[in-house]
Amino acid sequence: MLLSVLDFLFPVSGIGVLLSIIGFILMMIFAKRLNPRIIVVMVLNFVITLALMMGLPPLGRAEIRSLLADDIEGITSDMAFNRNLLEKRLKNIAFTAGTNSHPLERFNVVIKMNDGDIPLQLARDSAEKSIYWVYYPKYRFFTINEVGKVRL
Repeated sequence: MLLSVLDFLFPVSGIGVLLSIIGFILMMIFAKRLNPRIIVVMVLNFVITLALMMGLPPLGRAEIRSLLADDIEGITSDMAFNRNLLEKRLKNIAFTAGTNSHPLERFNVVIKMNDGDIPLQLARDSAEKSIYWVYYPKYRFFTINEVGKVRL
């Protein structure tokens, strides 16, 4: 529930940042002076957006770990890889520092559970072929940004 609300709040705060920037530019063009209220709103939008960008990935990883705490019935995917290793790595998914690389083409992975399916997307890292970026398309934020990375 919290993740759904925060996922909704992220694009709203992003739009707020854009509107604040536009308001600031218009204020400088037409008023030729700074309005402290617009500056405060702009700073608050930046702070909220930054806090969401820093706070959402750990919440997403925690949700994936809690969903995978039960027994996994099976894993289906478009690509061939070690499914047992993927299961083990996803149960312990953690933050991985960036390697100045980018994800390559994404592919779908569906984890079959007793109480439903968990859709994920994985993308191979461009620099290190054993690392996969994990996306959680249940939420908009994690469709764009990765939840974490796993080494297979």
